[in-house]
Amino acid sequence: LIGNIKGYKIWVGFVEREDGWLSAEFRSNELDVQSIAVKYGGGGHVHAAGMTVAKFDKEFIKQILKECDELIAKGN
Repeated sequence: LIGNIKGYKIWVGFVEREDGWLSAEFRSNELDVQSIAVKYGGGGHVHAAGMTVAKFDKEFIKQILKECDELIAKGN
């Protein structure tokens, strides 16, 4: 359902796991979100990817969202 929200090019879900790690899932119908996940050791597909990092950090989440905004601005 999240992938069908009109007007949004990227959807990201963050989860803080019980062990303190951060999991993130990326979805897009148009853009290469895999590129962001791969940058941080994750993977997946061009339009559906994910990653897990060792620490839940609000500043890191802000950085990921900034990278998503930059990807949208570039359009690819």
